[in-house]
Formats: sequence, structure tokens, C-alpha cells
Amino acid sequence: MPEKSGDEDRGLEFFRASDEKKFQLSRRQLLAGSGAVISWAASRAALAQEFSRQNLFPQPTPDTYVNNNTDTPWAQAGAGPTELGHRSPFVDLKRIIEISGTRIYATGSSTDWSKIIGTVTPSDLCFERHHAGIPLIDPEKYRLLVHGMVERPMVFTLEDIMRLGAEKHFFYWECQGNGEEPENGKVKEDQTILDSLGRSSACEWVGVPLRTVMEMVNVKPESTWALVESYDGAGLARTIDIDKLWNNAYLMYGQNGEPVRPENGYPVRLLLPGYEGNTSNKWIRRIQFSNKMFQMREETSRYADHLDDGTTLQYSVQCGVRSHIINPSGGMNLADAPPPRELRGMAYSGYGKIAGVEISTDGGATWHLARLHDPVVPKMATMFTFPWTWKGEEIKLTSRAWDDQGFKQPTHEWLAKYSPQGASYNGIETWKVHSSGRVTHVWS
Repeated sequence: MPEKSGDEDRGLEFFRASDEKKFQLSRRQLLAGSGAVISWAASRAALAQEFSRQNLFPQPTPDTYVNNNTDTPWAQAGAGPTELGHRSPFVDLKRIIEISGTRIYATGSSTDWSKIIGTVTPSDLCFERHHAGIPLIDPEKYRLLVHGMVERPMVFTLEDIMRLGAEKHFFYWECQGNGEEPENGKVKEDQTILDSLGRSSACEWVGVPLRTVMEMVNVKPESTWALVESYDGAGLARTIDIDKLWNNAYLMYGQNGEPVRPENGYPVRLLLPGYEGNTSNKWIRRIQFSNKMFQMREETSRYADHLDDGTTLQYSVQCGVRSHIINPSGGMNLADAPPPRELRGMAYSGYGKIAGVEISTDGGATWHLARLHDPVVPKMATMFTFPWTWKGEEIKLTSRAWDDQGFKQPTHEWLAKYSPQGASYNGIETWKVHSSGRVTHVWS
């Protein structure tokens, strides 16, 4: 058998011979080709000058066009490949650190939906909420304990969880504090989409249905609740009902094509689609099954709804139906830039998938169906648009949504009368476009 190096040499000789034969050009062919190249270059330069004359391309300067001082950027070599991609320096995307008065919270940051293109939130822009900072967890040392009212208590490594079989889903999730409810029957005029939606995000998730783990440990039939506890410094723990865990709960380790980011729960987090975000523990360390609620601090003091009669409603964790017109929205000024030729917004339901969104451009006097953009999937943000052009008039813009389970987005009046205060606020929202172009928040 011939040696490998000999085979490689013969193969290389074959390609060398082929290349030499392929590129043996006559002097006549070469001269003709050169003429064609010169003609092409001249026409290319003339075309570039014409584009420049008509201002079809921006005139770059050292200050406004990075590393390029010509109006023909295609004629210069650009930057080379890198191990990690980055956004254009002209794109300004970032989370907004939550501010209350003069104090900056160290516990959260918000997603600015007015900057999101589509409905999937980039991982580094997903909102944050922490109770004792972000723990640094070595995936090799990660362990998940599942015990309590089970036949076979077990400890899972990250590798164990990733071997159990994966499912991929698109899910939206929101903090219990998402949304701004009216104070004393008045809405905040300076409210923006950051106030309405900042504590929410939507991603592609990959993970394991929790029922797979529950079947492995054989959860006892008399178990009705489970305590889910985190690795963070606060030891955040929440009680979750058994039906949710059997039917619609996931151990997620993948987010938007990469491992879940540390601020979103690396290496494994619980995700409960349709429930308030505080129930979806990040950095999950143990699950204990029981036949009673555990009455943990967070679910009795912080994440509970206080009623007018002095009592407290525990475990009101279900998210409702919401929709928001994002562009234009509060804080914008249509006189500063060409106004959009359509309204764009987002709708969501914690019960199922969005069935329809209606738009009113006259403060609710008349309503028209908006276009829903695919994919429209359960418990995920759905993008909607509606043709509209601002002509300088004063106008009120409103949206309302409903889902395939029969739930509708409520009005402020309905929420004030029937709903506990403080939960994720999803009242119908109205923006007023003033004749000056300024957009403010008004009562619907």
C-alpha cells in the first residue's frame, strides 16, 4: 500500500497540473481581458460618482464612518473575522438600569422594547431581577437535588439533565412588577413603553420538561406542591402547584442558541410559561415535593396581592392578556423623525396564544383588526402591525387583544373594580399623539 504522503503528493500534482492548464492564457486573451477590466473599473467609478452626486450614499467623514474616508467603501478591505461577533458601533442597544428617585437599584435592569426588532429578545438585553446578585456557578460542580414526597430521591448533574432529551419553545415571561397601574384613578402622562413592558422579555428556550424528572423520581400521588429553591445568596424559594409542574414546566439550559446566560439562570433555570417571572427560579438547586405550601418569605411578603379589605391574596401568579403599541409610544416625538407608515406592537397571553388584536385611532370610538405576524404560538410575544400615517393631527392610539382561550385584555375600569392591585398590570393602554408630534400616555 502506498504511503499516505505519496498519495497526497500525487493529488497535489493533479490539481497543480489542472490549474496550470486552466490558466494558460494567450497574449491576445490577456490584452482583451485587461481592456474589459479597465472598462468595468471606469464604469464602476463613474457610477460611484453619480451616486455620490445624487447623495444616494452618505458622505462619510473620519468622525462618522469608522475606518473609512471614501464614498466607495466597497473598494476597501473591511475588518477581518473574529471569534466573537459584535454589533455595529452605530447601533446603540442596552438594558436600562432601574432607577427610583435618586437611588439606582442593584437588583434589576429593563428591556427597552422600542429598540427590539421583532419579538425575540437578544440574550444580553433580557430584563433582570435578582435578590442577592448573580451567583457564579461552575457547571462541573452543578447539582440539582430532587427529593421530598418521591419514591426515589435523586441528584442530577448538568450533564445528566442535558442527556434527558430536549424540547425547544418560544416563551415570553415577565416580572410581577411589569406594567404601570394608574394612581388614584390617573395614569402617568410621561409613561413610556419601558414602564409598560420593561420587565419582560421573549426568547427561544431549550430544555427538559420537568415531568421527565418527576417520572424518574416517581412523585407520590399525594404530593400537591413543590418547593423550588435557588443557588443565589438569598436562597430564593417559591412554592409551585403540582399541576403546573406536571403539565407546563421546564428545566431550561439553552437560550437563543447558547447556554442560558448567568443573569438569566446559568446553568439551569426553571421556566413556568404564563406564570409571573418570580416563580421561575433561576440557578435552581433543589426541588422538594410536599402536600402543603411552604409559606416562604418571598411568597408571603413580597409576591402577594394586598386587597382593599386588609386581607392578602397569595399565589396569584397567572399572567393575563396584554397588548401594547410600541411604535409610536410614550416619550417619542414624531416631529423629530419621519413618522412610521404603520403602527407596530406586541401582544401576549399567559393562558394561550393571541387570537386577535384590534386597533383604534380615535380613542376607542371605532376598532379595526391588526395583522398578526407568524409565528403565533402559545404564551409567546406576538408581533402585530396596522397601516397608519400621521398627518399632523391630534389623535389617540389604542390596542386591545384576546386569546384562543376566551380571555380578553381588560380596561383600567375593570381592573380597578375586580382585580387585586400590584400584580402584572395589563390594562388597555392609550397613547395620545399631539399636533406637535409629542406622544404621551392618557386614560383609555
